[in-house]
Amino acid sequence: MPAPPSRPWGPAGFPRQVGPYELLLPIAAGGMATVFLARHHGAGGFRREVALKLLHPHLRLEPRVVEELLEEARLAALLRHPNVVPVLDARDDPEATYLVMDYVEGDTVAGLIERAEEEEYRLPEPVNLRILRDVLEGLKAAHELRGPNGRCLGLVHRDVSPQNILVGVDGVARLTDFGIAKASSRLALTRTGLVKGKVGYMAPEQARGQPLDQRCDVWAAGVVAWELFAGRRLFDSENDIATAVRLLGQRPPRLRSVREDVPAAVDDAVAYALVPEADLRCPTAGEFLRRLSGAGPVASQEDVAEVVSMLTENVRLERRSVLEQAPVLAPEQSGTELAARGVASASTRGWLYVAVAALVVGTLVTVAALWPDRSRSAAAPLAPASATRGDLDLPARAAAAHLLPGVQTPEAAPGAASAQAVAAPPARNAGARTPRRAASRPPSAPKRTTQPSPSAPKRPTEPSVQLQPSPFSAGPNAGGSAVPVRLQPSPYK
Repeated sequence: MPAPPSRPWGPAGFPRQVGPYELLLPIAAGGMATVFLARHHGAGGFRREVALKLLHPHLRLEPRVVEELLEEARLAALLRHPNVVPVLDARDDPEATYLVMDYVEGDTVAGLIERAEEEEYRLPEPVNLRILRDVLEGLKAAHELRGPNGRCLGLVHRDVSPQNILVGVDGVARLTDFGIAKASSRLALTRTGLVKGKVGYMAPEQARGQPLDQRCDVWAAGVVAWELFAGRRLFDSENDIATAVRLLGQRPPRLRSVREDVPAAVDDAVAYALVPEADLRCPTAGEFLRRLSGAGPVASQEDVAEVVSMLTENVRLERRSVLEQAPVLAPEQSGTELAARGVASASTRGWLYVAVAALVVGTLVTVAALWPDRSRSAAAPLAPASATRGDLDLPARAAAAHLLPGVQTPEAAPGAASAQAVAAPPARNAGARTPRRAASRPPSAPKRTTQPSPSAPKRPTEPSVQLQPSPFSAGPNAGGSAVPVRLQPSPYK
């Protein structure tokens, strides 16, 4: 991951931007990822605040962890419910792996409980009932989720906890973080016996590493309900090992044993969800929700919004200040321009690949054209032995005149002087012939004449000539030295 530029604001140690999303402020962190308040830049100055869950850099080397994050996005994309935080985008880029969710302005249930304790404020029971009902509505929708083929996916969240329940200033509670959720039709990403989730909210069968179904989520929702009404942790131990020992060895106390003013119907419903034996426990989130109906007055959405706004005022002011102070990215750095730049970069690389391929092909064609074509020379037909002098080309006649000075060429008349017309080798230009030039016979070469015998019959004065094609010439106009000639003696001698 590239080092971020230095700046007086924003998350230190993290990139300023991933894709079209500008990171502004970390708002939550876990063992697998960090959640940032981010800003999405679009066309025409469009900006929107989102929550971006960025996978820790060292975990990007683990394919199983990356697959879990992407699986969370796929499952959440199928789950559309007002009490579930929607996932907007998910990417596995070379620089970062992340998913993008709706930003819920507010706080988690864990944060609300903590701030209420700091201010010695007690969450009203109607508000607790409203939050709990919203959570069970979202959990019920997750358990009943069906795939594109209409079959129930058997989705199990496995990490229902106060940290994964967001309550917004709009008064709506939403379930989030399906990072370790598991569907019955999903590939087995969890190794056998590997325990995942927060120990304090695990069902006993989950802590033992046994097969799970939706009843483990009902247990976790019961723990959340117990802590909402009691105002403290159910299994508050020094470490996870001590918590697991208490979880497996003790039955949870009844809610009215720590809060006598809790309605009996709420106490009974929570106790039914916290039965250690899975077969005796409340079977579904819908049943848990039904048992809470009529247990007491339920706050309106506006009442919940008022409480959340009061408890999260300082946090929201801090985040608003970051948003206002964060410099707006230049137009060329906005999401649309960044995407266009990426397309242009890909197009440039594409043309570069085409140019390199064309250069390689051109080089091969050039080498093939310049390489001697021996196959054509080998396939050239031999001249017939009875070829006449008039059929000989210029190089052949020149070679004949040079090798046999006594043999007259068609250009020399009988009885001519010692000067013979000798043809010069043709030029390299294959489209034109070089004109002949006169050359004197060397003085040391005596002129030879043939005197016919009076009694002998009249016969030709020159022997027949048979030509062999030159192995160094591709044709009569290829240029180069004269074609070698093999002479055969005349049958009249």
